[in-house]
Formats: sequence, C-alpha cells, structure tokens
Amino acid sequence: MHHGSPASLVPFRHSDRGWFDYNPMLAASPMTLWHYGNDPADRQRLDELRKAAGYDWRIVRSFRSKEEAGHEEPWFTYLIGDNPDYPEKILAAAQAQVRHRLARMQAYRDVEVSEADIHLWQQCNPVVTEALVQLTWGGPQVIYNGGLQQARVRYYDVDRRRPGLPASVAALVSAIDPAGTVIDLVNLDPGHDRTVVVQAGAFAEHTIQAVRYTACPDRAWLGSLHDYGHSEPAVTQYHADVRRPWLTVRLPASTRIRLTLTLALRTRTPSYATPFEDDPPGK
Repeated sequence: MHHGSPASLVPFRHSDRGWFDYNPMLAASPMTLWHYGNDPADRQRLDELRKAAGYDWRIVRSFRSKEEAGHEEPWFTYLIGDNPDYPEKILAAAQAQVRHRLARMQAYRDVEVSEADIHLWQQCNPVVTEALVQLTWGGPQVIYNGGLQQARVRYYDVDRRRPGLPASVAALVSAIDPAGTVIDLVNLDPGHDRTVVVQAGAFAEHTIQAVRYTACPDRAWLGSLHDYGHSEPAVTQYHADVRRPWLTVRLPASTRIRLTLTLALRTRTPSYATPFEDDPPGK
C-alpha cells in the first residue's frame, strides 16, 4: 500500500463492542466466487475492489501464509491481460519460498521440539502449490479451513495411466472464460512424443463443448530439400466438436499446442472417476 493513498478497509472481526480489525479486503473469496459462477456482477466486484484497494494489484510478493495463498490479485490482473509477466514472477516467488523453507529445515534439523506445533510444520513445509494451481489448472487456491479444489482443467498422463502432466510437458492457462479457456501445452522432450488427457474441471464436472487448436501440417514447416524454410504458414488453426469432459492431446517431440476450449460449466455430476475407467478419452 502506498503511504498516504486512500484505501478501502473492511472489519474482519466482531465483539461486544462491535466491528473491529479493519484491513484491506482480500481477493481470495471474491475471486473464488467469480471463478465458480462466472457472473458479470462478481467480475465487476473485483474491478471495484481493485480501484479501491490503494495498492497495485500487479505486484507479486514472495511471502508465506498458512493458507498457501495470497496472490489472487496479481493472478486476476494476469487473466484480464494487465500483468503479462505474472507466470514468471509467481514461479520465481514460489521457488524462493521453497529455498527458504529448505534452509529452515537444514538450520533447525537438530532442534528438539517439545510438543507438536502446526505452525512449525507450516513454516518449514517445502511443498508449494498456489502457483501451479493457478498456472496449470486455471483455478484459485483452496479456501482455507475447508472447500474443494476448483479448476478449469486438470490432466492425466496417458502412458502411465495416472493423474498429472506427463514428464517433460508444461502447461499454462492464460484465460478462464467459459467461451475461451486458453491452455498452452509444451512437450519439452526433444526425442519422445507425449500424450495427455485434458479434463474439464477438477472433478470432470464441466463439459468441453468444442476446441480450437493450433498444429503444424506434416512436414509443412520444413520446406523443400533445397530451400531455407517453409513458404506456407507453419501453424494452422483447427476446430473440433468434443461434447465430453475429456480431450486427448498428442504432443510430438519439441512441440507446442494452444487449445481454446469452449466449456459448459457444471453440466456433469462431480466425480473422482478417471478417463481410463469406463469411458475412453475423446480424441
């Protein structure tokens, strides 16, 4: 918060003497509501909170909170196109926290703890998840003290038949509008193909109505034997109907694909079932 700048404050606690503990309104709950319902009124509320905050929502600070959260504001500005460097910034902040916690574990490894203290484990736990949840799943961190994980998408490794991205595959969700949830998938392996299933929602509760995707026609980008490169566009955009919660994506070695998913939100019963059980992944 900038010194001397006006800021909107709300009370966080109440007692017999009334409301007290006035602080800036944090974006975690409003962000979660907007993500869940995609209601224009919730989006407008976030815009109003940003205007009244008195500080720059784009700034990423490396800090530790017991919620393993707190970067909803800069993530929101990234999603609306006003913070393009956010992925690099939040990953750097997450790495800094991992190094800090590992250093704490090393420094205090011989200290006797007289009783179990949850704060000790919170302060030393090197597992950080907020950045990955936001960037790869397109979802807010779980609300503290309860709540299920929300996500626009999640992934399955087809070759290993397990949840998660395949080895050497990176994912970035840059938009979460149901009419255009945008995901970039990159296969960083220079010699091996990868296959990943993209699931709509953390519990397959959404339906992928259709997908637009980028691809290179076979050998088109190579050019002919005697020239320096292609003469036709190397990347072409395609469209396909899906109408299912799962989409199978095959990534040749050293390739990148951009998926623009049209999602119908909460059209299916949430489930822990995987795409491998009784309904094979759509192609």
